[in-house]
Amino acid sequence: MFIWRREEAGHKFTTVKDVFEAFYPEQGLAYTTILTSFVRLKKKGWLETLPAAPKQTYYYSSTRSRQEVGEQMLDWVAAEFFDGDFMSKLISQEAL
Repeated sequence: MFIWRREEAGHKFTTVKDVFEAFYPEQGLAYTTILTSFVRLKKKGWLETLPAAPKQTYYYSSTRSRQEVGEQMLDWVAAEFFDGDFMSKLISQEAL
């Protein structure tokens, strides 16, 4: 969500340092924890990076829009909890 908010505010890319500075004071997240999360999200295809020279800062951006991820999550919830037929379950509950 943090990366999408930054992108919506006009920032094309986010660094690990950006996230660290935003979350460390309140949540105490370690820099290495955030870096590990970003690396894993990149491996899974959720983030992409700008090419960087060795030992330089990586700039990350999301590969999917907030809306696209929201739709995927709703599809997963419908399939996982409602046998893929969320609307029928919702309508039958309204009738009660």
